[in-house]
Formats: sequence, C-alpha cells, structure tokens
Amino acid sequence: MERVRWDIQKNFLVAFRSYPRLAGSDPDEQVDEEQYTENPVAAFRIESHFDIIRGYNSATGEQGNVIVEDSSDKHWYERDYIRVDWSRNLITNFEFISSAATITNLDYVVEEEQGGPDAFHVDRTDGKMSYFDFTSKMHVVPDPWGCMATWY
Repeated sequence: MERVRWDIQKNFLVAFRSYPRLAGSDPDEQVDEEQYTENPVAAFRIESHFDIIRGYNSATGEQGNVIVEDSSDKHWYERDYIRVDWSRNLITNFEFISSAATITNLDYVVEEEQGGPDAFHVDRTDGKMSYFDFTSKMHVVPDPWGCMATWY
C-alpha cells in the first residue's frame, strides 16, 4: 500500500507517493509531509468534471426543479466534482522485486453496491472521505532469467 497525494489534472487523476521511498534519499533533510511529492504510482482517466446544480432557462436565468450535472458554466478546474475511471491504472511501474518481461493492467472495477472483498470502499469520518480502497488486476509475464535468478 502507498500513502499518496492526489493531483487533479484536466484528463487524469495522478497519485504521487507522499514520502521518500528510501529514508534519507532526498537531499533536503527536512521533508514536508504536507507538500512532498515523489514519483507517480498511479494515474486514472477523468471522465468528466462537473457541478451539481438546479437546471435553469439559459435565456431568462430562471431556475427549475430538476437537479443536473453542469459541465459548461465554469472552467474544468473550477468545478466541484469529477468522475474517475477506476478500472485501469495507466502507470505500470509497480517496482516488483522480480523482473518481469511485460506487465499489463486489466480493466477491472467492482462498484461499492456490488459488495465483496474487491468492491470499491469509502470510509467516511465526520462526513468527509478519510480513506478509500479498490482492487486492480494485472497480467504479469515473468522474464525466465529473472525467475531463475530467484532460485539462488
């Protein structure tokens, strides 16, 4: 598991490691945990940036009773919500101990409503999200020489 700092970009949600992987490897002696970002460990495609608002008549500005997702009134970086495709991590550097010839991420996501051990899970404290957990799957083809090296 990684402790990460999220960076919301126009098309991607990128997770950067929030601590030095090797203690003392950062030339700066004082590591500010609140601001530190190391290598990205995950990136997911953002499907949309949107606000949830009451629909309105664009000619008169009169509000209606229908709640809608608005993705046109503000710039993408000013909107309050994002919809993320959690099914595929776009970064494949998982830093395995054994060498591998190919690593392929597989499209896989289990929604919270479906339940089960692989389901997307959100832990909320005081109405705020404090932790979330999801499962990814990948196909790994090991390098035969790398496998032989682990026998010694």
